[in-house]
Amino acid sequence: MKLVGSIFTILIVLFTNKAVFSHTNQEPVFDVSKQEIVFRRTTLIVRNIETSLKLYKDALGMEVVYDNILTSRDGSQSRLIFLKTKDEHVGILGLWELDYGSPSSDRRNLPVERKAFVPQGNIHLFNTNDLDKKWERVIEVPGVEVYREPTYREYPSYDGLDVIKVNVSIIYDPDGNMIELNQLLTPIK
Repeated sequence: MKLVGSIFTILIVLFTNKAVFSHTNQEPVFDVSKQEIVFRRTTLIVRNIETSLKLYKDALGMEVVYDNILTSRDGSQSRLIFLKTKDEHVGILGLWELDYGSPSSDRRNLPVERKAFVPQGNIHLFNTNDLDKKWERVIEVPGVEVYREPTYREYPSYDGLDVIKVNVSIIYDPDGNMIELNQLLTPIK
């Protein structure tokens, strides 16, 4: 009878508390809502979301985690996509085409401004472990403009006692956003 009771107890634990066994090899979930402040996402306003996806999804390898067409109060539509590199909630890149489905909109016809290192300019930095492979794909995307080909650079380390060795490359995406695509050659200290 004790054996039957022990088996019954084990079965109850197995079937009612899956978390005991199912989450042992997974990293704990990062609860964004419990943090004082977390920089979660940057959203880029784009002229053509399909062109932007060629860079961020196809060439850089980001994964689409959200893709919806939004309807505003006046009935116009926009398309909003979130892409991730690793985490579902932190470090997300949003692409937002405000005039989705309106190829002749005024916003689409605004000139692309590519201004390097000026106030209101932004630099969106991506790290990769294979810059050569990513670089070849990135420069093939229509509308991408090279600002700086991959170049070796050294920066002071965070602790000031060493250097951070990096291969740095810079492009403009099809909408004029500056993108730094780098490969760390030494760990950040």
